[in-house]
Amino acid sequence: MFLNDDESGLHHDYEVWLEKLAPHAPTAQYHHQRTGEDNADAHMKRQIMGREVVVAVTKGKLDFGPWEQIFYGEFAGRGRKRVLVKIIGERRSPDRVCAPLKRLSRRCGGWFPPKRPGK
Repeated sequence: MFLNDDESGLHHDYEVWLEKLAPHAPTAQYHHQRTGEDNADAHMKRQIMGREVVVAVTKGKLDFGPWEQIFYGEFAGRGRKRVLVKIIGERRSPDRVCAPLKRLSRRCGGWFPPKRPGK
């Protein structure tokens, strides 16, 4: 997961950059592949991009920059995932806290690199 501007050129640049850092092929370059899996590069890409984001809520609204969104980058396939939301801070009524999260679900972008052959 990552927070950044929603700009298609940037998404493409991430994809190219990550593939240079941790290329999928040749898979034999990774010791992890000896387990029978073919996703060592996905583990490394996830490590680089992270697995969580922190977003402030100010006056009941998600405190993003004007072009920012939260993106989920999937590198190992589109299997079942779960989302965990933790709220830290002042005690508020559930409606006041959950309203920004409902807006977040509409605003949250999805960024998925192309599927690998055979996935």
